[in-house]
Amino acid sequence: MYVPLLDQASIIEITRMRTALEVLALRYAIPNLTQDDITCAENAMHKGNTARDISTWEAANREFHASIYRPCQMPRLLSHIDALHEARLRYMYATSTLIEWDVKSENEHLEILEAIKAKDDRSVCALMEKHIDDAGCILVDAVGSLRSQTDE
Repeated sequence: MYVPLLDQASIIEITRMRTALEVLALRYAIPNLTQDDITCAENAMHKGNTARDISTWEAANREFHASIYRPCQMPRLLSHIDALHEARLRYMYATSTLIEWDVKSENEHLEILEAIKAKDDRSVCALMEKHIDDAGCILVDAVGSLRSQTDE
């Protein structure tokens, strides 16, 4: 049996791909977003804020993102985004004891939703890009910490 190492280069690649694809989906979704989509995103945020474990939090996080991308109406694009979320899961689970995801992510999700409600498309996309990049940097640092611990 072979278990691949947790490598920072893979996180960087996943993050860059997520940024490109999720911002693309968001650009096409924004004109089609309805109040129901926003309510779904708000409900997902609430679930994430009350989650007691990483898997519940992650499911809510993915629902938040999906609810604001789904209106882009590009199933192939959404499928690739979903696959990238799956690819980063192993890193999230491996580092979940080192990172407090909920607080930083909650604030960023709120900012994104406020920009959506204000119909500020440029800010929405810029905030999402920063949100994904920040999450990638957090994962890279956490994997680095894990590797340092195992080297000791």
